[in-house]
Amino acid sequence: MTRCETRPTRSPWLSRLLAGLTLAGLCLAGPTATAGPWVKAPGEGYLKAGATWFEAEEGFNQGISTGLAYTGITYNIYGEVGLPGDLQLVADVPLVLATNRSGAGVKYHNSTFGDARFELDYALLPDLPLTLGLEAKIPLYTPLAEGTALRPYPRSTEKFPDAGDGNVDLTPKLLFGYSFHPIPAWATAELGYRARFDGFADGLHWAVGGGIFAVPDYVALGVYASGVVNIQEDEDPAAQQTKEFSYGQVYLLGKGLPFDPDLGLTLSVGRILHARNSSLGTDVSLGLSHGF
Repeated sequence: MTRCETRPTRSPWLSRLLAGLTLAGLCLAGPTATAGPWVKAPGEGYLKAGATWFEAEEGFNQGISTGLAYTGITYNIYGEVGLPGDLQLVADVPLVLATNRSGAGVKYHNSTFGDARFELDYALLPDLPLTLGLEAKIPLYTPLAEGTALRPYPRSTEKFPDAGDGNVDLTPKLLFGYSFHPIPAWATAELGYRARFDGFADGLHWAVGGGIFAVPDYVALGVYASGVVNIQEDEDPAAQQTKEFSYGQVYLLGKGLPFDPDLGLTLSVGRILHARNSSLGTDVSLGLSHGF
């Protein structure tokens, strides 16, 4: 609605650790959720419901500045399930409540589904967290400039916030993880090629992360960073520009409650550290998760 207001292990300890690592990776609430390199066994799964508040001094539609401040709240449902053949399916569906705000206090609202993400992961090696993934980003909305929702406000189309660039992205990537057992700590990394269409530029996707259980099996502290570096020029920069960014985040994960050890709660704070054709802003996220 648019409106205007004026994977496996050998020992029980390592098994618990890797389960925690997977959960920690899943609970990252950055621009896109990430499953990490540990592929689940067939029939095992994970669900998470999250909410992220994001604020920036400048909003962008398809990489072009609106000249207005931006505030967004994103609610998302994230899930993953292990499949036969060392495969794992991942899905993330967001609902975005976005607002652009002028200096005079005029607010332009857009409430819609955002960019859904579907990913298929394959565990390349049985005893090493090395995974090959293919991610697809699919918009569940029509960009405002292409739709009909703003016919009553033809001169204000660029002022309303889009939920994304409206483009389909395909990203083949390689994910790697390392456990520092017996120290309850881990590190992860991934690298991929982001193929984009409809005039947007391709780019390189990267992500790194790590953490440690400050209270083993119960409380973990972690850091995460990700970004995209464009490797092409835009075909028509006057009409649309491809965003490039780097993002950093710190998070706190709590799990292992006596009545439900598979229940997890995550609190994170993140910041867009570098942005080109995209907003510089800060986010705060809260997520509730459960493994099965």
